[in-house]
Amino acid sequence: MKKKIILITIIPWLAFATYSQQNFCADSSVRIKYIFGNLGASLFNNPDTSGSNILTGESLEGGRYGIAFLKTTWGDSMIWAKKFYINNKDVANRNTFIAPGGTLVCTGIWGGAISNNPELLISRIDTNGNMLWAKRFRYNPVHLYYYPDNRVIKNILVTNDAIYFTALFNAYFGVVAKLDLDGNLKWSKYFSMASTTSGLSIIAPVYSNNILYIIGASGFNSNSTGTLVLTKLDENNGNIVESFGYITSPDTLVKGILPTEIKFNLDSSISLTGLIAVQNPGYIGVSSIIFNTLLDANLNPVHNYYFKNNIVLSNLDIYSDFNNQRQHAFLGENTSNRDKFFLTFGNNDKVLRTRKLSIPSAFGNPYRNSVNIDDKQNLHFIYHHTQGSQLVTEYARISDFAPSSTPGCFGKDTSILTQYPFTLIKSSFTWENVTSDVLISSPVVFTEDTAIVTKELVCKLVSYCDSVHISGPTTVCINQPVRYTVTKNAACLKSLQWNIDTALATIVSTEADTAITLSFKQAFTGYIHAAVYNCVVTDSFFVTVKAPQIIKLINRDSLLCPGKTIVLKAKPGFAAYLWQNGSTADSLRVTTIGYYKVTGTDNCGLQSADSITVINSDTSLVLPAMQTICKYDTAYITLPNDVYNITWQPANNGILNNKILSLFPQQTTMYQVTAERQANCPITKASNVVVENCTQVIYIPNAFTPNNDSRNDVFKPSAFRPLQAYHLAIYNRYGQKIFETTNISAGWDGRVKGKPQPVGGYTYRCSYQFTGGLPQSEAGYFILIR
Repeated sequence: MKKKIILITIIPWLAFATYSQQNFCADSSVRIKYIFGNLGASLFNNPDTSGSNILTGESLEGGRYGIAFLKTTWGDSMIWAKKFYINNKDVANRNTFIAPGGTLVCTGIWGGAISNNPELLISRIDTNGNMLWAKRFRYNPVHLYYYPDNRVIKNILVTNDAIYFTALFNAYFGVVAKLDLDGNLKWSKYFSMASTTSGLSIIAPVYSNNILYIIGASGFNSNSTGTLVLTKLDENNGNIVESFGYITSPDTLVKGILPTEIKFNLDSSISLTGLIAVQNPGYIGVSSIIFNTLLDANLNPVHNYYFKNNIVLSNLDIYSDFNNQRQHAFLGENTSNRDKFFLTFGNNDKVLRTRKLSIPSAFGNPYRNSVNIDDKQNLHFIYHHTQGSQLVTEYARISDFAPSSTPGCFGKDTSILTQYPFTLIKSSFTWENVTSDVLISSPVVFTEDTAIVTKELVCKLVSYCDSVHISGPTTVCINQPVRYTVTKNAACLKSLQWNIDTALATIVSTEADTAITLSFKQAFTGYIHAAVYNCVVTDSFFVTVKAPQIIKLINRDSLLCPGKTIVLKAKPGFAAYLWQNGSTADSLRVTTIGYYKVTGTDNCGLQSADSITVINSDTSLVLPAMQTICKYDTAYITLPNDVYNITWQPANNGILNNKILSLFPQQTTMYQVTAERQANCPITKASNVVVENCTQVIYIPNAFTPNNDSRNDVFKPSAFRPLQAYHLAIYNRYGQKIFETTNISAGWDGRVKGKPQPVGGYTYRCSYQFTGGLPQSEAGYFILIR
């Protein structure tokens, strides 16, 4: 059931602040109250890279918890609102993640409180807020889905073709699993140690080069050192590739670490950020101190820092930007929960900024905080408080281009932490228990309900220098001048500065502070930067500098079979192709021999060429045109060594061995022999074997093949009339007698004392006397063939 969306906007007052540029350079921030429905909703937010923000959580209407969705711009405009529910079942979302095509993947709870047998809920919605699918997941055998109700759960990683998540069941069964983008479960795993408290942490994994990185812990508590476990999984099946343990070395302060976020940096290093167990007056327990660790590409610790609070803080939590996990944010509160402190980490874990935002005491007790970061380093902060019978969601977007101090509506920059180093020791680690296929999924069907949203713009601050934008080509070529322009808002009077790495590019010229012409020296992918002078307003423009492409013919087939065609293919990816005959395709069909050349023009306008000479395939096949043999004798055809796929017709009475074709025709036969030098290019020649009835009355063969095929395996004469005397002797090439018999039925099997003799020529002497005839003798030569 679909119902209409009702948007109610109340703007009781607007706060526009005007300040001298001497006090700040740029700020564009907004703070808004939302009331979802009549009672309100508990919402969490996730900004995307297109300038919109998704707020999702649980609505409180009608005595049931439903799923609330609200999509807004980064400013103060609402795009759409949605509400979904299930009869007699509490449901809620805890976060959203940007998926392919601008869709959203959401996680939350199906079943509500522990007493209602909660399960993990994962759903996907389209860009208009329509539900595409929803699934609930439970541990098999049944364990209740466990979730920390007071904060957003950051347990999802969405790639171009998969969804990876971690989840906790019964407070200690940590599971990692993979879904496809249609919500189908591909695999699920549970890891543990037999001898100590252990398991996976409910932290969104990171992904690189078909490897999934997950975090776990073994033997950790707030008062003793435990082992942090980093495990690499094969993304196709969840099998362990390798695991490493990290433990703190003896330290008077540090007793153990508990990571809550992991991120993969552009240089293939990995950052871990989380909470640290300490033992120091005023800083006791895991909830007091944050830490940051950088691991290199081989997962060795590079540096480790903990950040000691300069003031007493509680309810510390770590957040990463959900969509690319390149940045971290830290949120802490003072003991009254009304002063919120933000700390953001950038690349290589450098602290970028700290800010304090105070919640007015007139509001109800603020709770359920969450903070996120967009790709421009803007803070997106949400907290909740009660207003009469309604739960109010207050959202603040605090620009990173803010001055050092701003109105209380957006807080001010501050310093709250002091950095100290500590040591982590890496070692190998093996999970003792690995269980597969531990999750079961079931579909969930939602009903869409009317979404009523009341919006109140609390305050808005627009600065003079609120934007800097670089324009120009994103893909450029080496050693070719390219022009980039930079613009700012008209009211910004400060000059602009370029930040160019001259090791990568030469500055050809500049045009005041509005444009620059560069010539890049080498291929690379990275950023050029521009900023308002002495100001935090910057823009980074991603540039890909392409190396010249060299064209190549992919197939080097230079032999043309008569009457057939070959296709010459050039390397793909060029802007233009030109063959010597004027053809402009990336391939050319060749039917005649000759010289062929292709010239490719790459996207930088640079040309390169490759060529090949196509010649006719060798179709020669020399066979004896005719040979004559006596009946019962063997004809031989020796074929060239460079041919294969040899066949002959008629196919009977013939044997091929080592390119020698032995034929045994009983009558004169014309043989057609076919072979190939080039695949699919057959050559056929004819050879005529004439069979005669020879006048000799005793037949002595000129060759035999002792290869146990029951054909011509024994050398022996054949008599056509009865004999009264017979003697046969065989000699090797050295004149040694190697066989002798007086039995016309016996012959030589090619062995001497059981040992096979070498192929080649042998001589014989045969004496015989037919009954009633005169003694005769013959001597000759024959060949042993294997």
